[in-house]
Formats: sequence, C-alpha cells, structure tokens
Amino acid sequence: MKITKSRLKEIIREEIKDFKIEQKLRKKIREYTSSVSSAGRTILKKGEIGRDYASALSSEKTATTNYTTAQKSSAAANNALVKHDNSKPVTGGATTSAPGVRDGVDAAYVSTNSRTRARIYSNSNTTARPALYGAWAKNPSFVSWNNARTSKVADVNSARRTEKSAKALFDARTKDAKKARARNFELQNTPIQLPVTAVPPVPTGGGGAGAAPGQGKGRGKGKGKGKGKGDEE
Repeated sequence: MKITKSRLKEIIREEIKDFKIEQKLRKKIREYTSSVSSAGRTILKKGEIGRDYASALSSEKTATTNYTTAQKSSAAANNALVKHDNSKPVTGGATTSAPGVRDGVDAAYVSTNSRTRARIYSNSNTTARPALYGAWAKNPSFVSWNNARTSKVADVNSARRTEKSAKALFDARTKDAKKARARNFELQNTPIQLPVTAVPPVPTGGGGAGAAPGQGKGRGKGKGKGKGKGDEE
C-alpha cells in the first residue's frame, strides 16, 4: 500500500499535534506532582527567623540601646547635681558665720568690715551686723553656684524626660517583639497552602486539539483510506 505525499504530510502534522498535546499533559502532571510533594512543608523552617520578626528584633535592640543610654545620661546628670550641691557655699569654717548665725546655712550674703576688710556671712540680709560691718550684699560665690545649679537642675529634668520617653518606646518595642516571636513560631508550624493543579482528563477520541496520542482522527483516517481511489496499490 502506498501513501500519497499529501496524505503523508497530513499524518505528520497530526503526529506533531499529538506530540504537543502529550507534552502539555506531561507538564500538567509535573505541576500536580510538585504541588502534592509540597504537602507537609511549613512557611518557615524550624529555627528560621522571618522578615517581620527580624524587623521587630532590630527595633527592640535599637530601643534597648537608646533606653540604656538615656538611663546612663539621667544618672550622670543626677550625680552631677548631687556633686554640685555638695559644693554649695555655706557658713562656717573659712566662711565666717555672722554673730547669731549657725554654721552650715547658705552663705548667700556677705558683710565686710570697713577697717579690717574681714567678712562675715549669713543666709539672710536682715541679720544684725556688728559695728564697722557694712550692708549685706549678695555673695558672688553663692550667686555663681546658684546659677550653675539652675542649669544642672534643667539638665536633670531634660534627662529624666528623655529616659521616660525611651522607656515607653522600649516597652512598646519589647511588646511588639514578643508578638512577632509568637507569630514567627506559628509560621514555623503552619503548612504551606499551595494550589493543587488538577490533572486534565485524558481525551478518549474525537481528534482535534484534545486528542491523546494514537487516538485522534488522523490515525483512523490513515487506516480507512488504504484502499481508496486516491491511493495506489
């Protein structure tokens, strides 16, 4: 039995079409197999840190550093104030107390003897003065000390505000990190939900694009025309 050239071309085209259909079917099967094989895997591996948790940890670390720094700054400012307070000019010793004034009170005022230039100190400008001692005047050393103290008190207050703000942020970031840690653990135990691609049904005949290899119209056609007029014996 001989086959005409035109019929041979037709058969080849049909075989190519069947081959392409088979390749598409194999691809669908591979996709299905890949989806099914992913079952049992989790979104995050055991011990893996996800992006959100890593970000929360970084923020918590920064907040912790800032809070620690603020605490140190606050403590330093407070210590500086305590040290300054210990240097306050008070009556007693080299700073002679005025008659009737006890030692250890603020040496805020000074009176000078007009003859000997000796000085006496008091915490009030209404304290009685001995003879030859002039009017009470503000003690320059005490004024300077008091101005410096005002500045140091401001430093302490500012440092405390910064510490309070840093503490609030630290608490918030610690809370966020705790939530992120719980969520990260949850993702380590959450299976991946992949869409399963359905395997297409195998065509059972009828030819055309849906025909499976060996079951299309082409093969039946070739067989049916073996003894037709168009073929030569």
